[in-house]
Amino acid sequence: MNKEQLAQTNILDILNLTEGSEEERRSAIQEANKIILDSVIDRIKENIPEDQQTTFEHVFRNRGTEEERQAFLKEYIPNLEEIFLRETLRFKEITQNAVELLEGS
Repeated sequence: MNKEQLAQTNILDILNLTEGSEEERRSAIQEANKIILDSVIDRIKENIPEDQQTTFEHVFRNRGTEEERQAFLKEYIPNLEEIFLRETLRFKEITQNAVELLEGS
């Protein structure tokens, strides 16, 4: 599967869980979201100036206001959507490779 096809593929399809129970699907999506979000946060930290790390922690970890979050992202992370897309695709690639390895064993 090429990157364009993978980008359009549902994570549940990659995990072969489209026919799974509601609980299995919900759990898989929650775990995938957590992994992707952690990766996005890592990329954001890499992209912001060191002197803004404390502000980032305050705004996102200590429950800053929505206005503070939006202002911070607009100023320091203008490519946030691109980061989310890239990390989601990376997760899908890793997951697809793992599933293929498991199915081949």
